[in-house]
Amino acid sequence: MRLANASIFVNNAAGAIAGGLTDTGSTTNNGHIAGGVTESGAFANNASGVVTGGFALTGGSAVNNGQIDGGAAASAGAFTDNGGVNGGATVAGAQASFTVNGAVAGGATVEAGSLIVNSAGTIKGPVANAASLDNAGKINGSVANSGAFVNDGVVS
Repeated sequence: MRLANASIFVNNAAGAIAGGLTDTGSTTNNGHIAGGVTESGAFANNASGVVTGGFALTGGSAVNNGQIDGGAAASAGAFTDNGGVNGGATVAGAQASFTVNGAVAGGATVEAGSLIVNSAGTIKGPVANAASLDNAGKINGSVANSGAFVNDGVVS
C-alpha cells in the first residue's frame, strides 16, 4: 500500500515502505522505500537511504545522498544528487533543475529546464539536451545538443 505524507515523515534506518511514497510534506529517508517516490514537498534521502522504483519530482526540492534505483525525473523544482542514481535522469519542465554532484548511471535527457554537472559529478551514458546543460564534471557518453551547452568538464 502506498504511503501518502502531507506533514513530517522520517523513515529510520530500519524502516521499510513497500508500496512507494507520495509526499507533499517533508520527508527524511534513512531506510528503504520500494515502489518509487512522487515528491512535491521537501525530500532528503540520506546516505543510508535507498529508493527503488524511481523518483519523480513535481515541485519543491529533493536531495539525494544515498541511492535511487529506477531513475529520477524532475518536471518542476530542484533536484540535487550527491549520491547515486541508477536508471538515468530526465529534466522535463521549464521550472526544473537537476544538479549532479554524485553519479547518474543511464544517461540523461533534458527536454526543458536545466541539468548541471558539477566538478565532482558524473553522467554515465549519453546526454540529449534540448534546453540547458552545464558540464564542469564528466559525461561518459555522447552528447546530442539542440539547446544551450556550456562545457568546462570532460565529455568522453
